[in-house]
Amino acid sequence: MKRTTIGNKRYLPVFFTMALMLAGMSGLVNAADVATSTDTAGGLQVQADNVAPAITGFEIVNAGYTTILDAQVDVNTEITVNVTIEDNNGWDDVDTIQVMCWYDGGSEGYFSGQTTGHNYRVLLYYDNTAAGGNGQTVPTTGNMDAKYSTTVDHSTVTDGTHAVTEVTANQKYKLTWKFTPSYQFKQADIPAVADGVAFANANSWNVMVNATDAAATTSQKDSGSDAYEFGIYKYTYISSASNTWNVGTVAPNANSDATAASVTTRSNDDMDLTVWINGDLTCASPSDTIPTSGSYVKILAAASAADDIAGDLTYTANLEAGEKTILANTGYGDHSAYMASNSALTTSVNFNIAVPYGTLPGTYTAVLTFQVTQVA
Repeated sequence: MKRTTIGNKRYLPVFFTMALMLAGMSGLVNAADVATSTDTAGGLQVQADNVAPAITGFEIVNAGYTTILDAQVDVNTEITVNVTIEDNNGWDDVDTIQVMCWYDGGSEGYFSGQTTGHNYRVLLYYDNTAAGGNGQTVPTTGNMDAKYSTTVDHSTVTDGTHAVTEVTANQKYKLTWKFTPSYQFKQADIPAVADGVAFANANSWNVMVNATDAAATTSQKDSGSDAYEFGIYKYTYISSASNTWNVGTVAPNANSDATAASVTTRSNDDMDLTVWINGDLTCASPSDTIPTSGSYVKILAAASAADDIAGDLTYTANLEAGEKTILANTGYGDHSAYMASNSALTTSVNFNIAVPYGTLPGTYTAVLTFQVTQVA
């Protein structure tokens, strides 16, 4: 290679050497064009949040579809409860929905604290774990029930025809429960203070709605957001089933017991059950009477162990002035003790009649009046 002399120095050309160095640099290909390059080493990430099911609608109405909130409803009439639930994680994320109704007993408390009996609370329940775990993407009425607790069926509430209405597929649904309360469902006055953000009416029925998802996150409508309360009208009923307490044939100066018979009562609060005789025992032919205002008629204590007759009751007057108490509001007429978990009471009652000297032979009858009176 020919050197070049410039002044008194000589230089060697390096063009070719530089070209070789450039061709050998990493990442460069001299053989062809490269129009696309791909790199998958990077990534994109987001954490989806778990959101509790949202309670977006609630109403509780009577058979005429009028709200019973801040109002009263009759016993033995159907009540409808509608709850709309939305879960943005999908319906299979919903675990349970509970509509808890309870009589507060004068102390607001919570549903779990009301353990007096079935006529004091009811749980409207949807269970998406009934088949062994979450999974229903569409709710069904087969998983809806009116219960006393999550594990105990209700003894005094009749289930109606429940329903499910789709709002947004697999996400938002309206669940409808229908139930009919017992005749002895606890009475409660109309709430004096309208619904607000806290329960404000003692001795009313309170309502709380909870919706829980698979992660046990819960949304609720209760005293922390919307306080729902309603009342139950007073109710009493009595029937002796047209019974006749027949003593049979008794000689003068003797006495005998009648055949015991039952009286059926219903009351949704504390009550007294009383009885009186509407005048003397009379015989039409021959015309004669057996007084009931003396010591000739007794109500027998042995007729039933479930009454408040400590000893045989002797009549000393007739008509209402001579009324005698069979069940007392502080005894077997105490609602919380004896009517808390049933729909009626049946009490056996019996009489003894004495026939005085000189009574003419014949059939003597008198009308009995039984009365139930609520004492609150």
